[in-house]
Amino acid sequence: MRISVEDIPIKLPWFILALLLAMCGAVLAAFIIGETPHVESEPDEAGVVTHTYSGHGVGHPTYKTMLAGGPGEDRHAGIFWVGWAFAVLQAIFFVSLLVFGMRKKDNPGPALVPLIVGGTIYAAIFTMLFVSYRGYMSSGESGFFLSLPHPTAWMIYGIWLFPIIFVFIYRRYFGNWFLTDSDMERFNALVAEATPAKEESA
Repeated sequence: MRISVEDIPIKLPWFILALLLAMCGAVLAAFIIGETPHVESEPDEAGVVTHTYSGHGVGHPTYKTMLAGGPGEDRHAGIFWVGWAFAVLQAIFFVSLLVFGMRKKDNPGPALVPLIVGGTIYAAIFTMLFVSYRGYMSSGESGFFLSLPHPTAWMIYGIWLFPIIFVFIYRRYFGNWFLTDSDMERFNALVAEATPAKEESA
């Protein structure tokens, strides 16, 4: 089954613009919401409790150029979903640009379905990265996959390596969609027409 842009109710350029605006909204939300400051409460000898707020961490006791943060789950509670939304929007935006570049007269051709499937899996990988990282922040423990903690493994083996699938999709449909035999014949004909004109002008 072939799906064309006409089957999608929203035109692709407007959809890409909406994605850009949504990503801008996620960044703005990150600036507005901010981190939940970590609060440390310590009573002194007189029983007076002192509260220390560290929104971006406190000075590291050993390495003075570093900041040590508090529990990540508490600090990221209000903003964690913003990061996830931005990551998923990026994945959709990336695939949408691939589809946009494959159009011929508003028809992205046979690669549309594989791209949609690949984009869905890519967004799911981003989601699993956030889910595993959230679990790590909650428990402080993480299993290992190929010598890497699960959140790092999702990043290295998933986020970094999976996009090669889109290269294979591009390669698979290049000869019968991007540059077909008829395109080459037309190109060669145009070159042949232009060559005598250049020789005469010379």
